[in-house]
Amino acid sequence: MQLEKEGEIVIYRYPDTPPSFPKDGTYLIDRLREFFQKTGKKFGKNEFDALFCLHPDLMSEINKLVKEQGHHFQYKKEDLIKIYGNRIKKQLISQAHERDDELYIESSYESICSTFPELTVPISELYGKYRKWTENITRIKKIL
Repeated sequence: MQLEKEGEIVIYRYPDTPPSFPKDGTYLIDRLREFFQKTGKKFGKNEFDALFCLHPDLMSEINKLVKEQGHHFQYKKEDLIKIYGNRIKKQLISQAHERDDELYIESSYESICSTFPELTVPISELYGKYRKWTENITRIKKIL
């Protein structure tokens, strides 16, 4: 951070990117491909779910990568309702156990609703429940 303040380096915070990067976010998929090729590692369904939830606008590119990785599933926009609900459950369990796992619930909410406005109602219902549960966890922690 000090180097950034001194003007020595430029840090781009998502969604901002360097001018040479494509604006559609496909560079993320390209970087994953490079990572997989260099390391020989593969993503599992959980990692792809997280990627899809944060970047639903890259659904077709994610589906290509899923296939390249040898998996036998493909995403549809409707899958986001279940995936988002599962991510919320994981986040709440993490909070209840006082772990610092960050699943980017707010960012996912914004990404899903802006990419697929037709999913706004069910995703907003899940998000509203998440906010209430988070408030309850906070209250309980204060009591204990």
